[in-house]
Amino acid sequence: AYKRLLHEKFKVAYPINKALQTLLEQTLTDRRWDMTYLGMQVLIEGLALAAFQSIRDKAGNTLAGAVNAYVMQDEARHVSFGRLALREYYPHLSEAERDEREEFVVEALYFMRDRFNQSEVWERLGLPAKVLDDIHYNSKQMQSFRGRLFSRVVPTVKDIGLWGPRVQKAFADMGVMDYAKIDVVEVLANDGRVAEEFDRKMFVEKAIAAADGETSASPFRWGGVGVLRRRRGQRCGVNAHDPIAPYDGALPHLNREEIKAAAASGSAARRGRAAARRAPAEAGRRSPRPPDSPSRSGPAARC
Repeated sequence: AYKRLLHEKFKVAYPINKALQTLLEQTLTDRRWDMTYLGMQVLIEGLALAAFQSIRDKAGNTLAGAVNAYVMQDEARHVSFGRLALREYYPHLSEAERDEREEFVVEALYFMRDRFNQSEVWERLGLPAKVLDDIHYNSKQMQSFRGRLFSRVVPTVKDIGLWGPRVQKAFADMGVMDYAKIDVVEVLANDGRVAEEFDRKMFVEKAIAAADGETSASPFRWGGVGVLRRRRGQRCGVNAHDPIAPYDGALPHLNREEIKAAAASGSAARRGRAAARRAPAEAGRRSPRPPDSPSRSGPAARC
């Protein structure tokens, strides 16, 4: 999904940065399982979570925000799995083995910090990369962004027990020691809840569209526009009067009454605009009905 978002929607993607490539090679070529977990599921994916969060929370594009939220939900599970596995394993290491892993963590931290210099962006725009790298690296905005990148890494590294003087000094030099006070379990759980909230919004939009009985553009469907039509004939005999019925069971934690209220209140304005648009055309087609003619309203007529 993320690849499609970059290549099909935004039509731009940058190659892997050299610093990250070096870290990935070190992580994936090590024969010890815990080093792969430490490099991938704690450090690299922990940093990715913070980068995705920045896009999710600031994206003006609903599709980009939703895709990043769903990717974060998946990444949070990976980080949690690595944290739980290593937390049980590292207390049994010798002092020399623990020192080796702490040295790897410190080296990886500086690799990741230096990754976000945007040299590729400046080169693509034909601008002097070295000059802009220096300006951008020392800017307040970039310092703040680099700090937030370690919001998941710092508490996770502390939780798994790699918290020697060398690691603490590296975090202190980067100005990110405050993240050690964070409850990493709650932070990772919240990443999943935010994705569920995007699901909730999507189903609210669908419920409102169903209540309207109109074509609705949903920003959550791929491509930014999804067509949803209320198909009355399929619902006849089930619950023709209930616009929420097609979505029962679609999301177990969804509050049915809240969705119905949102559908009722959120669709009033759209129904008025739709009626205004239809009125001129329908006025020309209608003919007066005799007073004694049967009504065509009701469930049977709509089926």
